[in-house]
Amino acid sequence: MVPVEKLRKANIQRFDIIVNMLFIDCYYQKNDCGYRLYELSKQHGPSKFIRLIKSFEDAGFYRKYLPITEDYYLNGDGAHRLSCCLYFDLKKVPAEVNQKKYKYVNHYGLKWLKSNYSDCDIEKIVNFYCKIHFNNLQKIKNKIFNLIKNNYDDTHIENVNEYLELLFDINNVN
Repeated sequence: MVPVEKLRKANIQRFDIIVNMLFIDCYYQKNDCGYRLYELSKQHGPSKFIRLIKSFEDAGFYRKYLPITEDYYLNGDGAHRLSCCLYFDLKKVPAEVNQKKYKYVNHYGLKWLKSNYSDCDIEKIVNFYCKIHFNNLQKIKNKIFNLIKNNYDDTHIENVNEYLELLFDINNVN
């Protein structure tokens, strides 16, 4: 069993997880944008995700495991399940370390956000992201908005620590 908090921190650069959580919020009628944002993300169909949400309602995490790397990064699959784990505030889930390193660390990061969403949508996603990860820390929100505005390409980032350094280095906007 792996602490969900470690999984959250290791995947902090993935905005697709935030879009998924907004979809779950919309499913429970807590927002009116989650479904549309999810559709724009070009992930798998919403009906499949709704079945997963319902299964978490009924049984929690009942799948075999989440595939992860040694440093707790999702290894190619599991973003929807991790979104549900975070949303339903699960503490621990089964995970299996896959020896193959996943080649993309930040393929759902800032560049993905900028290329898939309008400025208004990005604001909603980033606000929810900062609420989930940083207790609405304004400096981090400002940093993310500046990076997106300046078309920062985060696809070269190779690990979560580099991503956190980028976000917390408030002086360096580019």
